[in-house]
Amino acid sequence: MVKDRTETVSNLTVSPTGLSAGDTVLFQGRIEADHMGVMIDPLPAGLTFEFSAESSPIATNRASTAILVGSPFDGNFIHAGSAMSSFSGITFAHTFSGTALNSGRVMADQIGVMFGAGTFSGEFTNTGNIKGGNEGVFVVGSFEGTVLNRGTIEGTQGYGIHLMHGNGGVVRNDGGRVVGEKSAIYPGSGDGKVVLSGVSQIVGGIDGGANTDTLRFENMRGISEEKHEELRALAESNPGAGSITLFGEVIEWRNFESIEADIKTLNSYETLISTPGLEGYARALDAAEDINEEFLEFMEALNEVDEVHLDAVTENTSGQTLLSGWDSFAREQDSRLFSFFGAQFSSLRGSVSVKWGRKRSQSRSVFIEAA
Repeated sequence: MVKDRTETVSNLTVSPTGLSAGDTVLFQGRIEADHMGVMIDPLPAGLTFEFSAESSPIATNRASTAILVGSPFDGNFIHAGSAMSSFSGITFAHTFSGTALNSGRVMADQIGVMFGAGTFSGEFTNTGNIKGGNEGVFVVGSFEGTVLNRGTIEGTQGYGIHLMHGNGGVVRNDGGRVVGEKSAIYPGSGDGKVVLSGVSQIVGGIDGGANTDTLRFENMRGISEEKHEELRALAESNPGAGSITLFGEVIEWRNFESIEADIKTLNSYETLISTPGLEGYARALDAAEDINEEFLEFMEALNEVDEVHLDAVTENTSGQTLLSGWDSFAREQDSRLFSFFGAQFSSLRGSVSVKWGRKRSQSRSVFIEAA
C-alpha cells in the first residue's frame, strides 16, 4: 500500500488536520497513559490508521481504553501491535462503516474490542488474538455488517462475540477459534446469521437468542462421507438445538430457527479423491508412506529453488540481514501448507505432524510423520 502522507504519532490525543481521504496516520512505539492510550477525535473521512507491529498502546486506569476512536468511522483501521488496558482494548465509540483488521494482540480486563451505540455496517476482521475478561468482541449498536474471525477471540467470563442488536449482520468463523463462558457467539436480539467455514473451534456453543437466526455450514472439504450425510440431514430437519463433531471439534448450538449446509462446498473425502484427474492422489492418500515420499520430493524441489534465491540475497552485506526473516517466512509458508493439507483430508487414518530440519545451511526441509 502506498502512503500519500504518513505521521508518526507519540502523543495521547490525535486530531488529524491537513489530511484527506486516502492519507495514512502511522503509530509506532510504546504509548502508556493513565486514562487513554490513544484517543483519535475528531477525524476527516476516509483516513487509514495503522498501528505497526512495534506499537503498544497501554492504558492503566480502571475505566481506560488503549485505543479510542471517538468519531464516526468510515476509513481503514489496521492494528498489528499490542493493545492492553483495564477496560477495553480498542473502542469505536460511534457509527462504524469502514473496515478494521486486527492481526496483533488485544488484551483487556473487560472488553477486547467494542463497537459503540451507532450502526455497525462495516467489516471487522480478526487474524490475531483478542481476549477480554468479559467480552471478546462486543457490538452495542445495530449490527448490519460483518465480523470475520480467522484468529482467536475469547470472552473469559461472558461471550466471545456478543451482538446486542442483530439486524441482518453476519458473523463468519473461517477456521478460527471463539471461546465464551456464557456462549462463544451470541447474535442477541434481532435477526442474525452465523457462518462456520473450515475447521472451526467453538468453545461454549452458539446461542441464536431471540427472533430469526440462521446457522450455516460451508467449505467443509475433507469431511467423511458419514459427516457429509449428517450435515445434509441437519439442514433438512432444521433442529433449533443440537451438536455435531467436525474435524474433531464439537460444535453445539441452540435457539436457531434455520440450519443451512452448502452442499456444494461440503465435499467428502471420498468425493474429493474420485474427482477426475485425482485418481493418482487417491492411492497416495490411502498410504501414509506414499504421502511422505511424494512430499519429501516436493520439499526437495522447494529447497533447491530456495537455495538459488538465498544465494542471490546473501551476496551482499545488506542481504545477509534479511536471511533470518526469509527463513521465518519460508517456515511459515510450509506450516500453512501442511495445516491446509491436514484440514482438507481429515479422514486419513492417523495424524500428520511437521518436524523441522536443516538440509543445507541456506535451505530448509520438512519431514512428515503419519501415525
